[in-house]
Amino acid sequence: AFPKENAPRQYTGKDLATFAEKNQMRARSRNPEETAAKIYGIFVEEQLMAAEETILETKYPEFARLLKEFRDGNLLYELMSKKVWNKAMEDTAGLKAFYNENQGKYQWKDRVSAYLFTFADAAAANNQREKAAKATPEELANMEIDAKANKASGYKVESGVFEKGQKDLLNHIEWKKGLSENIDNPDGTVSFVVMTELMSAAPKKLEEARGYVIADYQGKLEADWVKELRNKYGVKVNKEVQESLYRKK
Repeated sequence: AFPKENAPRQYTGKDLATFAEKNQMRARSRNPEETAAKIYGIFVEEQLMAAEETILETKYPEFARLLKEFRDGNLLYELMSKKVWNKAMEDTAGLKAFYNENQGKYQWKDRVSAYLFTFADAAAANNQREKAAKATPEELANMEIDAKANKASGYKVESGVFEKGQKDLLNHIEWKKGLSENIDNPDGTVSFVVMTELMSAAPKKLEEARGYVIADYQGKLEADWVKELRNKYGVKVNKEVQESLYRKK
């Protein structure tokens, strides 16, 4: 049976004529009677499908449940975007205030600005040690460029600012400016490091920790929102349903 609001509607000849005018190319034939029959068949099929769609939730309870979950999920997504995710990224004043209140969480460890050289063997490393030791920062950068551009150079260079513990190679040498001793790697290659600047542990600026701060701020906004909802709307547990779930287990 159809719900009252979805009761079958009646169609007139005018409805069919309007449909035929808009859809005649879908059933075009040399025989006018055959064309009319096809148009009528398409019309009936589409109206039946449309009518079926109106009663899917009544006819199929499982479909109704899934559709409700889908609608609720979309609603929750929209609310989370508005109240939490987008707000955390757009609320610059709130984000800055949150960062200032929790600045101790966002800290750099000891860091070093360095060039990490790796060679096929000790002889190759020793051939470049003196050049690397005397090189200016600009010359060190050029050596890195040359190593990456010319595979025949026989060595690799990696540069950057590295935190304590970030690079295993840096764990085996003393942290001081200048050229390190040679380091024998497990794969048989040999490395040395040129440290250009040492930086002590320090707070990260908001720009440097922005991704972490936004994620934490989103967590705070969500917790505050849930608390507000709990205060505004009481939570009642349906004991009968709860016990039925235990019995099913």
